[in-house]
Amino acid sequence: MKKILSADIKLRYAVLLMILNAFVIAIANVYLKLASGPIANPGHLTATLLIGLLLYFGTFFIMILAYKFGDFSTVYPLASLSNIIYLLFAFWLFGEPLSFWKIFSVLNIMIGIFLISGQT
Repeated sequence: MKKILSADIKLRYAVLLMILNAFVIAIANVYLKLASGPIANPGHLTATLLIGLLLYFGTFFIMILAYKFGDFSTVYPLASLSNIIYLLFAFWLFGEPLSFWKIFSVLNIMIGIFLISGQT
């Protein structure tokens, strides 16, 4: 017998998948940033570049699962969470400065995600 999930549980599952997706995209981009440094052999796939590409490719499958369980108009805006994670990774891992405008922009993204995703 096939178990049927309620709409609320499906939406929660979709939201959790998109949050996971945002972190995986951010981690993939950290690897791509690291791979963009000096390359000894141009055109040569490094392990760092390959890991970044594989992680990034894997995010497509996570998104497909999320779309299966939630409304596209509710779930997709959560992909913007990766922008917030990028900003934090850039600050913590690469020492990039956090300006007022970057923080202000992140707050606006968070408000937008909350407003769009909260409408069901």
